[in-house]
Amino acid sequence: MSKSTDSVAISGEGGLDALEASAEKLNESIDSQVRKQEKILSVLDSSFNVFEDSSAADLVHSSPNSGERFQRWFRYREGFSPELIDRAVRQLDIETVSILDPFSGAGSTLVAAHQAGIPSIGFEVNPIVSIVARAKTHNYSTADIESIRRVLRQVQMAAPGQPMAKRPALGILDKVFRTDVLNALLTIRQIIDEVPAGNVNDFLMTGWLSTLEGVSNVFKEGNGIKYRNRKRTSNGYTTIPWEQVPGFEIEGWGLVKSRLASQFHAMLEDVEPDVQLASPVVHEVSSVTGIDGVKDQSISLAIFSPPYCNNFNYMKIFKVELWMSGLVETYADVRAIGERALRSHVEMPIVVPEARTLPSELYALVEQIDPTKLWNSKIPKTIFAYFLDMRELLAGVYRTLSDGGECHIVIGNSAYGGVVIPTDVLLAKIAVELGFGVDRVAVARHLTTSSQQRRAMEPLVGYLRESIVVLKKERNA
Repeated sequence: MSKSTDSVAISGEGGLDALEASAEKLNESIDSQVRKQEKILSVLDSSFNVFEDSSAADLVHSSPNSGERFQRWFRYREGFSPELIDRAVRQLDIETVSILDPFSGAGSTLVAAHQAGIPSIGFEVNPIVSIVARAKTHNYSTADIESIRRVLRQVQMAAPGQPMAKRPALGILDKVFRTDVLNALLTIRQIIDEVPAGNVNDFLMTGWLSTLEGVSNVFKEGNGIKYRNRKRTSNGYTTIPWEQVPGFEIEGWGLVKSRLASQFHAMLEDVEPDVQLASPVVHEVSSVTGIDGVKDQSISLAIFSPPYCNNFNYMKIFKVELWMSGLVETYADVRAIGERALRSHVEMPIVVPEARTLPSELYALVEQIDPTKLWNSKIPKTIFAYFLDMRELLAGVYRTLSDGGECHIVIGNSAYGGVVIPTDVLLAKIAVELGFGVDRVAVARHLTTSSQQRRAMEPLVGYLRESIVVLKKERNA
């Protein structure tokens, strides 16, 4: 017995020693990887004028609930503050001829340009926010306003039993809207659909679209939608009875009409009839290819915030609006719209050439990502596809900029499996290869991450940031 016990004891100690040695070796490996990352990231940063600029923290995101003129027309979290455009225009060292926004979204850039009387061009593949951008930047006549008010009187008189727009084929529709709310919305959309395409229709559709989230059973969060009867707690999400959800007990027709009246009242306050300003041109195509149609040296300022390299499918956020508007009728329609966008997530067709044409630092970082820590094996290819698309776009921007013109990019960095992808300085390096000068990389704010990922990459979390990258096309380049 004693021999057997001694044998077990010796075996146990040896096993413990082996485990400790293995853990030590693993930690050394992790430390080595972190040091490699840190060196790459540090060298990239040192190549450019990277600095903290807390004054830009409020500029890199919009405040949809701020009540600002035109900002209140539609809740769009992905935009940036109009003050960012105003500041860029004021600081531009040449006469502003025209402005380009390759990812114009709900039109922050286009609105600022319109109000300043500067011609502008926007690209936006999402037809929902394209409608909103057009509506914000139309020149409305007194006759347009009279037509809008006439239709709004019809809306307030609408009642059950009137013709309704076609019911969308969205599978979760009955979970998203109560029946009385859905019937009211489709009845009113039928009234709007009968208005000819143009200023009035865009205005009415924007107001109608803006009310959908507020009268639905869902709200936008992160990369999609969440149900209002799912409450976040310290122990995760829990389901509560619908009767306890604020506003759920309000009768549907009254709720929809009340929200529409409030929304349209605010929008009408922002409109100045008969003011003639330069209206933007909004193209509903991908800017990566569509920019080929913009004339050489015709742009003074390009300012935009592209989708981040974070594998978010931003189109999913607007799936309710896409279906309810009638702009999509099948799931194939949804995919077709999504596939026109920048290749920034794994749900898109991804083909990456074998040739290594991107910055070497990007390949070195991606090679450090442990594939077992990824939720999708396509992520590395998606990262490369993203930067290939951005390089093609930046080449187009460079061609369209006049000498002395500037390009301002609002962008956030990301991380996969504890490996940072420093999109801001990588885009700066690509821009230099294309002929740009990099004026600055202003770090506006630092981004949060999960506590688990933060612990795993503690020395590197400072590189998770949102920045404004300012590029210049030198004179007589």
